[in-house]
Formats: sequence, C-alpha cells, structure tokens
Amino acid sequence: MKRSSEPVAAKKSVAKPGRAKQSLVKKRLAAERATTSRRVAKIGAAESATPESRARRGPGKKNMSASILAAAREMLDREGIAAVAMRSVAERVGVTPMAIYRHFADREALLNAVADAGFEELAKRARATKREGGLENQVMTLGKVFVNAALESPHLYELMFLAPRKGARVYPDDFHAGRSPTFQPLVEMLEEAMREGELRDDDAVEIAFELSAISHGLIVLYLGGRLAQSEEEFRSLYQRSFWRYFDGLRH
Repeated sequence: MKRSSEPVAAKKSVAKPGRAKQSLVKKRLAAERATTSRRVAKIGAAESATPESRARRGPGKKNMSASILAAAREMLDREGIAAVAMRSVAERVGVTPMAIYRHFADREALLNAVADAGFEELAKRARATKREGGLENQVMTLGKVFVNAALESPHLYELMFLAPRKGARVYPDDFHAGRSPTFQPLVEMLEEAMREGELRDDDAVEIAFELSAISHGLIVLYLGGRLAQSEEEFRSLYQRSFWRYFDGLRH
C-alpha cells in the first residue's frame, strides 16, 4: 500500500505547479485584454470627436429636425401646401420615411412646425421696424412687412394665416392674452397712440384685429388674382385703405 500511494502523491505534487501556471497565464491574458479594450475605447472616442467621424454618423437629432423643416419649407415655397408629404420630404432629406416620424408625429405636426418657424421669422421682421413718425406711418411701415412677406412666400402666408391648423391662435382670447407675436406690435402702437392722445381711448386689440382683417383681406384678394392690378397699384390701394380707416377713427 505504501508503494501505491507514493506515485499518487508524486502526481499531486506535479499537478499543483501546472494549475498555478495556468491560472497565472489566464490572469495575464485577462489583463492584456482589459488594456487592449481601454486603448480601443480611447481611440474610438478620439475618432468620434473628428469632423470626419461625425459626418459618417450623419447629423444629430437637432440638425436632422432642422434639415427636415428646411426641406418641407422648400417644397412648400415651390409647390404649395398639398405638395408637402412625409415621403417626399424624406426623399429630399435622404432618409427613410420612418425616420421623419422620429422627429415629427405626422404631416400635421410637420406643417405646424413650418408655420411656427414662419411666425417667428415674421415676428422678428415686425419687431425690427422703426417706430418713426405718426401712427399712420408706423402702421404702414408694419403693413409693408406683411405685404412683403406675403409676396415673397405666398404659400407660407397661406399656411400661416388661412389654412386650418390645430393650435392656431384664435380671436379674441389668444389676441387679448398677447399670444400672437406678429399681432402684438400693432396693439402696442395703438395703445401708445391712445396714451399720447393721438387716438381716443378704445379697445386697442379690437382695432388691431380690424386693421389686420383689412390687411389680410386685401393680400388674399391680390394673391388669389381677384385684383386686376400691378404690384405697385396694389401697394397703393393697400396704403389708401389704411388712410381711410384712420380718418374714420379720428372723425
């Protein structure tokens, strides 16, 4: 029995160093893999920061939304509201139609976003007008901003002011609450004229709405081909209409 036990003991003493060596090798390999992974991660992070890598990944969500809006606006300006479709916009941007829905829930949401951007643009132009001279001059200067915008982008004007849209501002509540950025400058002009005694006290919001109705009515008739007049003749008619209205306010 002693002889048979000695070889077994010898085998165990030989096996222990082998397992220890294997364990050490495994640890070294694991350490090397971890080091390699860290290096690869650093290289990837560095490459992701380069303009070339960003271009390969394509625009971010914010830039993509802007690209979609720009494409929709271009189609609107060229072909009108009916031409703006999710599939055609996607083709113009170079993405799949489903990609559009990650940014805009549906066509209505896309058109609303285009209209909102149009209102922001028009509001900036309205706010930039200089309030010089009397009330009539100020209002006519503001009116020219609307006429110019309508003649430059008639389809956008239609979308903003004529097409039924969910969430569009409605008189009187939205306008009395000052929610219209393109309407409010006119209200402020009228309120200032009333404070200075240039106009008798009245409802500035209601008067501003009446003036807006004259403005939009004339513009729509001209864009619709209902006025057999040149652009210059139309602008003169537009101005005379406001002069007559202000004469009525004073007398």
